[in-house]
Amino acid sequence: MSVTSGLVMKGFAFALAGGASLAAPLVLAESVDFLDPPRAAATAAPEVARDAAPEMAEDYTPQDTRPLARLGARLAYNDALGTVVGATVASDRLFNDRGRLRFGIEASEDSLAYDLDLSMDAAGGSPVFGLGISADRSEANDLFAFDSESVRLTPRLTWDLGAGRSVATYLSFSRAEISNVSATTSALIRADEGSRTRTALGLRYSWLDRTPGQSRLGQRHDLVLELGQTSEDHDFLLLQAKSAASWSFAGDAVRLTTRFSAGTLHALGGESHVGDRFVLGQASLRGFAFGGYGPRDIAVADEPALGGNSFAVARVDAQFPHAFGDAPVLPGVFLDVGSLWGLDSTAGGIAGADPVDDSARLRASAGVSMEFDTGVGKLQLNAAVPLQKEDYDEVENFSLSFQTSF
Repeated sequence: MSVTSGLVMKGFAFALAGGASLAAPLVLAESVDFLDPPRAAATAAPEVARDAAPEMAEDYTPQDTRPLARLGARLAYNDALGTVVGATVASDRLFNDRGRLRFGIEASEDSLAYDLDLSMDAAGGSPVFGLGISADRSEANDLFAFDSESVRLTPRLTWDLGAGRSVATYLSFSRAEISNVSATTSALIRADEGSRTRTALGLRYSWLDRTPGQSRLGQRHDLVLELGQTSEDHDFLLLQAKSAASWSFAGDAVRLTTRFSAGTLHALGGESHVGDRFVLGQASLRGFAFGGYGPRDIAVADEPALGGNSFAVARVDAQFPHAFGDAPVLPGVFLDVGSLWGLDSTAGGIAGADPVDDSARLRASAGVSMEFDTGVGKLQLNAAVPLQKEDYDEVENFSLSFQTSF
């Protein structure tokens, strides 16, 4: 989400954990994978479609048999960065079961990111104190013609409202820098070269319902409001919403999952930075590469993605658990639609004299998914075909990922 807010490359299931954006570090934290959050342009890590079917319910584990720690690993391949690997360690049994810890690391040939989150129920009830720390560094690649690095600190307080509802307030302090910007890339990116700090105050409301109904398996809704400013005189208001639900029909012969995610970054003063704006890809709209759609400066040779101030995406998945009998295979079909748009300045080209088209243009894709239980982990394959796209969009028809925990 934002170079300025400390990009957390969450291409995997570790908040790339709280999944947020630099613009909103707590934006729709993904204790349950509903829809991968958009990522900041300055993040060199690609999005990885990891949530074809959100897990609406967790296995119950008796209190006295819970493991001290849980380890996880993830492997994926992306055209932009090649092989990407990630690992996580998590525990909810610290300090006599009052503390929870989560640490994740993700790496590719050109990037490295860390994410640490600690929460403490010191008083035995609300509020629960939490602290998030993240850092990342990436080198110029085929996607972004600059190096980037950032660090972010996010303390928070969370109140449990009961019935799966909670509200959290947080502060975000970050420092980020982009450097070695190509001299032949867009003037809109060259203008953002250098370092800056960012401070923001945020509020998040979440509702998670894991109680199955007659056909509903579960649902989750999140709303984030953030107000902040940067050292570059950019004052902003960020709004982001996410909603997801899953149903089961015909004796669990069909599982239907719907997801909706939207956000907007409104400038109260100044202009958004390339690291502030949303950048979408496979994890949000399958069939498109990370940074593959939305405003793009086609007047320069590398035609860089610029991100957008606003986005809206809807996804529908239908899966068929018993299509192959008892075989450990879960096939499905899906339809994704969405758009990414809006820039505070459209003065693109080498010299800033070529206007960039930042209008809202619909994209859509359809495809098939296949999930395999290998016995040692879950292998996820998506094959998508864009139904609606622009000539300059970058397509990515296939995505593959593997994850395991132990």
